[in-house]
Amino acid sequence: MSLAPLPQIFLPSGELHVGAAPIRISTVLGSCVAVCLWDARRRWGGMNHFILPRAPAGDCTARYGDIAIPQLIARMNAAGSPRRDLVAKVFGGARVLPSGAPYAATIGQQNADLAFRMLTEAGLPVVGQSIGGEEGIVIYFDIDSGDVLLRRVNPRRAKVA
Repeated sequence: MSLAPLPQIFLPSGELHVGAAPIRISTVLGSCVAVCLWDARRRWGGMNHFILPRAPAGDCTARYGDIAIPQLIARMNAAGSPRRDLVAKVFGGARVLPSGAPYAATIGQQNADLAFRMLTEAGLPVVGQSIGGEEGIVIYFDIDSGDVLLRRVNPRRAKVA
């Protein structure tokens, strides 16, 4: 993917976007997770950016994976993409804050686990991913090609002894 000029949309946390015009959706992720859905037949896609895995009772916002993933699938279906034409890519889920808990217990890992489980249950294949680590990332999703460019934020540098 090149960063050739395309209209761009920045997706803040707790939001989702579905589009058919050639655009690039970008977002910044730490422990949050973004799911990108792409329809190769129609050459369009959508992305969500959720903060936590499960919504508390009564909260139906896309800040939560159990709400954001079904909403994204439904929006893609409503735009004319049946599930059989969709593929998914999943990003984020890093452990960006120090904690005494093992990695498996972090919010980032819980977010990623939920995304993979819900996509599997929906019958959507995951064809790309970058999950975990200890640093944030910026992703750029080109909805015309389905390509995702990933850039690390403040990568940790190896110490030379």
